[in-house]
Amino acid sequence: MRVDCKEHAHKHTRTHCPSSYANIHIDSCDNCHSHVAYALNDLGYGGYKKWNMVQLAFWVFFKGKFNSFSDVVKTFGPFSVIVLVIILVKL
Repeated sequence: MRVDCKEHAHKHTRTHCPSSYANIHIDSCDNCHSHVAYALNDLGYGGYKKWNMVQLAFWVFFKGKFNSFSDVVKTFGPFSVIVLVIILVKL
């Protein structure tokens, strides 16, 4: 299935985003993940039209891949340093 991403993004921005900005923006309910789920539903991605934030998180967490080792370090490095500092301070 070939999709014109530019046209779809423009359509998505016109149809969905203004309504979300009219509402209160709540991080846990109306965020980038909800916009991605909306776009996937609109496209019928994978023959499925019931995408949601929980499913997106599941797929990214369990099926996502890092591009390189440096990406792993950039993602988990700061957290690891903070945890290490806390552990060392407690000793």
